[in-house]
Amino acid sequence: MAAVVEPRLPVTPWAGRQLWSTLALIGIPVSVVFAFSLTGDGAPAAVLYGVSGILGAILAIGAVYRSEWLIATAVLYMPLSKQIPANIGPGINGPNVLLLLLLLAWIVNSIRNRRGLIEGVRYGKLMTVYAFLSLISVWVLLQNPVGRDYFWADGITELKGWLDQFVLFLALGSLISNGAIARRVVVYCVLGTLVAQAYGFLEYLDVGEASSIDDARLLGPAGQPNDFGAFIVYNISPIIAYAVLNVWKIRTWLLIPYFLLTLRLLLATFSRGAYIGLMMASGAATYFRGKLFFAAVLVASGILLWNYPQLVPDSVRDRFGATTTGYNSPDLDKSSNSRLILWEAAIEMTAERPLSGHGFVSFRLLKSQYTDVPVEESDPHNQYLYVASQLGLPALLVFLALLYGFYRSSLLVYRFGPDMSSRVIGLGGLTMLAGVVTINMFGSRMVNSEVSGYFWVYFAVLISLLREWETAIREKAEGSDDDDSSVKQRKHRPTATKRGHERARR
Repeated sequence: MAAVVEPRLPVTPWAGRQLWSTLALIGIPVSVVFAFSLTGDGAPAAVLYGVSGILGAILAIGAVYRSEWLIATAVLYMPLSKQIPANIGPGINGPNVLLLLLLLAWIVNSIRNRRGLIEGVRYGKLMTVYAFLSLISVWVLLQNPVGRDYFWADGITELKGWLDQFVLFLALGSLISNGAIARRVVVYCVLGTLVAQAYGFLEYLDVGEASSIDDARLLGPAGQPNDFGAFIVYNISPIIAYAVLNVWKIRTWLLIPYFLLTLRLLLATFSRGAYIGLMMASGAATYFRGKLFFAAVLVASGILLWNYPQLVPDSVRDRFGATTTGYNSPDLDKSSNSRLILWEAAIEMTAERPLSGHGFVSFRLLKSQYTDVPVEESDPHNQYLYVASQLGLPALLVFLALLYGFYRSSLLVYRFGPDMSSRVIGLGGLTMLAGVVTINMFGSRMVNSEVSGYFWVYFAVLISLLREWETAIREKAEGSDDDDSSVKQRKHRPTATKRGHERARR
């Protein structure tokens, strides 16, 4: 009996002309706007409107004929969308226009291929349920007169930022049609991360010598230091994965200056959650690389820090030195003490209404009813409690299921990827998830696309790769079955000579 040969996963050429032509087309107008933003004065109105008009026309065409142009622009612009909103008119700005164009491309693509909007999108139904529960939480909020007034004044803007993430995942999960585009989208994410880091470095040159922590903290393009720290940890994951998988290659060591600069930026955010997140992300990358490799790195790091404790920056020691385990302890810094109070308030709110929660963005309105002392912060500083207290426990379970889906997808791509690029993408996903899970224990860092948008883009890349491979395996298996059946038919079909002998005997 012939041996069973596993079907080979497809590896299509993905770099080269396709990548560089898209970067050239999209990079020129984006670079013009970014260059003007570095001057501090912003781009002149004539330049802004001119560039926006040209780029908008290109992307409108791309939304119908070549969605990769639109995807690349949206990804590259995403980290700067809050800092450079490109306002054109009331409610009309760069982020909103790109979102509408993504929706248009998504609908056109679905009609052209004669399939449903989420048909073929792995975890698409689960994500739709999460979006539906989010909308229910808005209805819950509107039942409260105080919540109704707040929502129409400010909450609707936050809802738009929250819903952007669902559109990103579902639209890109449908639009990324093959593995070549999926790999290029990861390149666009890396480039967008580098642009955001460049912005942070320029900010660091201005505030790096400040006398206090509050003045020295980098705000980043999103305008919040903890958000910037989370963004860095999330999105350097593919680069960490590349370095870990290619650690014995000389070109990998050329990345050392980049990692040192990234570490410097991360330290300047003074975000303890980001510090811990980076350690967990790096640990995940080395662990999935191999248990012996992980043990060797762990032992080497321990020996190095034991003999040279001065390698731990003073900012890290000072930042963690203010944190103790005592509740309301005089030694506990204000930020940590506030977190404990807010966590208790969120747990109490969840216990009070576990199924529906208290409504979208209701925590800031109701927190004073559940705290013994006034607290300035407006969210629970924990993404899981953020979801549970406001959207309810069913929404939290769906969110956790999506995180698990991200893990499974990353693991499959890493283990069964046919080439190094897919293995890097898979390990990058596992690395990113470790950072996401850890950081969101200490803050709500999954609420808008400026911070967490690349997570959902990366998720869409993973499921697109899996979809392509599953299709190839299924088609290969069907082809093999057809070949086997045709062979059997030929084997059992009587030859002309045999038919002649049978007729003679009759």
